[in-house]
Amino acid sequence: MLETRGLSKAFRGRPAVIDLDLSLPGGVVFAFLGPNGSGKTTTVRMLTTVLRPSGGEARVMGFDVVREAERVRRVVAAVPQGAVMSYHLDLVGNITTYLVLAGLSPREARRRTEEALERFGLREHRRKKPHEVSGGLRRRAELARVLARRVPVLFLDEPTAGLDPGARRELWEEVRSLGREGCLVFLTTHSFEEAEAVADVVGIMSGGRLAASGRPGELAASLGALSLEEAYFRVIGGAGGGPGSPGSSLP
Repeated sequence: MLETRGLSKAFRGRPAVIDLDLSLPGGVVFAFLGPNGSGKTTTVRMLTTVLRPSGGEARVMGFDVVREAERVRRVVAAVPQGAVMSYHLDLVGNITTYLVLAGLSPREARRRTEEALERFGLREHRRKKPHEVSGGLRRRAELARVLARRVPVLFLDEPTAGLDPGARRELWEEVRSLGREGCLVFLTTHSFEEAEAVADVVGIMSGGRLAASGRPGELAASLGALSLEEAYFRVIGGAGGGPGSPGSSLP
């Protein structure tokens, strides 16, 4: 469902992503870890057609992110960390409008909106505007409208930022459910707990390169670490390597 070969991006001659190789099937939750500036966000922006790669290639659902960008945009959805909702519309209006603009009929958009409000515990807040609810509820609404699109490939950037522990665990279960239903979920996070809770595969970026990757437990073991957190700091400290590195691939 997602494949890159030598994917690279440079800004004014400075490399941000270097020769990234990924191969991820459907039904997988992939957690992308790495310090700020390691290339995670740049990678996601290339895969969602926001940025044009400087080199290499990437395909999503078989579509090239450069030559078939419009087709890629039809099969992916993204929730950026700074997602924006219209403060002139209530939560119902925000979700329904988003779905209509994504190509759904008004009738289907309304139906899916009601399902999303119920699933994310937002029904009693349906007529409130984004600035009238807490940051956690607003984040839930941002996620609800994108998940209601039901695309095969979903990108989530720090999805649980601002959520309380209960809401965070509910979202984790939702992410796992998406994976079980065949969706490819590409998750960027700084939370080791989150990565261990939801990810089938973890990739660690360092200095623009995919320094290590693999299933969480196997990756830690391959680096002689007792936890994913310990493995992470060994990798970004220069002790990366091991099975699955530098690329990530699943059968």
